[in-house]
Amino acid sequence: MLDSISWERNDRARHLRESGYSAGWQDVFAAGAGGGTDSRILQSIFGANKAEVDRIAEREHPRREPSPYLFPKRYDPEVDGPGRYLTASQFANLYSAVAFANSNGIVLNVRLSITWGLLGIEDHSAAADAMRYEFFKHLQDWYQHKVPDDRPFVWLYVHEVGRTHGFHTHILTAIPDALLPAFREYVAARLADVSRVAGPLHKGTFKIKAPPSDPIGRQWRGLRYLAKGISTKAEVPSVVGTSPFVRVAELIPETLKSPGDILCPKNCGVSNNLGKERRQKAGFRSLLERGIADKRRLYAGMEYLGYLRQQEADVTDTVARRLIDVERQVNELAQWERDNAHLNAKVRKEQKSARRRERAERKLEQERMDKWVADYRSEQEAISRRVKELFRL
Repeated sequence: MLDSISWERNDRARHLRESGYSAGWQDVFAAGAGGGTDSRILQSIFGANKAEVDRIAEREHPRREPSPYLFPKRYDPEVDGPGRYLTASQFANLYSAVAFANSNGIVLNVRLSITWGLLGIEDHSAAADAMRYEFFKHLQDWYQHKVPDDRPFVWLYVHEVGRTHGFHTHILTAIPDALLPAFREYVAARLADVSRVAGPLHKGTFKIKAPPSDPIGRQWRGLRYLAKGISTKAEVPSVVGTSPFVRVAELIPETLKSPGDILCPKNCGVSNNLGKERRQKAGFRSLLERGIADKRRLYAGMEYLGYLRQQEADVTDTVARRLIDVERQVNELAQWERDNAHLNAKVRKEQKSARRRERAERKLEQERMDKWVADYRSEQEAISRRVKELFRL
């Protein structure tokens, strides 16, 4: 017979199963420690504790050898839950938008987060429309009134659905440091107009992060944070190192998290002046689009340094000096890559061939399985027909 604690844990385990396991690891393991049937089922699925899950994950998804090109990433089965994850092409578009902005002298130095539920907008599509037509449109008017014409208003965003905040949006944009106080005031006033809730804004409705130090590095850290909802299966081509493809998850150091079930048409986007068509028209291809899947070069800020030199700007300030120091390291990496290009290309070619063979074998195995299922169904239908004929006789 179950005691009260064990009964509560077993009841919690039943609730977790029925709700699709919408809880963190600690809650799952606590519920699995009950003595009832539901607790035992939960423990058989997830294991008794996190250490046991890690051992299983390491066996089924072994970690790769350490690579100087990538961030080490352990497989986390919690990230493979339901959700509308970012794809490789979406990440490449977000990354390339930031790099293109830098090549034009624009640094996305501001990170803004908006929680739409606190504005009384629960529907995801309604919130997305409010962001575009009631927020971005008016913010652009404010920006163009405050900033010279040669500094266009740029932005990118990623939607997420969190357990605590519900549907919310992370935005990267570029605002001159001198305008940041006015920007904060305008965002508060604009969101008050957007709000469907009477009274003052809830203090958690929006958050702005824009510290003045290291704007280039902070910009890239902001992008990687926005990309934490990337699919663990997303891969991009690589022309560096020995692997022909790399997982996007290994190009960002942040812990991956499920983005949740996003119900509006688009889960991310960039402003038109940073979009793919504008980049192609300008003849711009980012490092990622050229296959330079190397964490040391992707976020080095060389696009912005190139802009400073093109404009013959002062390269003696703190930001420029730091970028010049990084440039020396980047050039050394590029030279090492050129020196080993033939060997690395040979290994990548072999790995590509191996992947093609694996895909062909999986396809053949699937065709065999489909044929077996079709034959089995045909056999069952034939048996059913014979049984019906016997009953008629």
